[in-house]
Amino acid sequence: MSEIENEKLARDRWCQEDALINHRLTWLLTAQIALFAGYGWIIDKITQTGHDLILYDRFVWLFPLFGFITALAFLVSIISALRTQTSIAVKFPEIDFPADKWCIWGRWVAPVVVPLLFLIAWLVSL
Repeated sequence: MSEIENEKLARDRWCQEDALINHRLTWLLTAQIALFAGYGWIIDKITQTGHDLILYDRFVWLFPLFGFITALAFLVSIISALRTQTSIAVKFPEIDFPADKWCIWGRWVAPVVVPLLFLIAWLVSL
């Protein structure tokens, strides 16, 4: 392969991992919104009078559990994609993927912090 083809392949792989991170964050937010909405609904039902509180009480702990597990799963998959990007950058050192240290650390902030915040939120709600 020529140098230009190598660079194109590396950049395509980098962009693919970047797209995967974007998709995973989108799905994480979608799943968390649905789980928080369901959790809020069931808490509302528990606080209302005249409903079978025992039935709702049995399910109230499932939402934080599922929320925690999904946030953890997305965090692991996002870190995997970020590590893949790092390995691509190491494999092709002649290509300047991240411009400097701030770019390297900056690309990790949102994809890692957002799932961590959801993990904390679900732990607090338990």
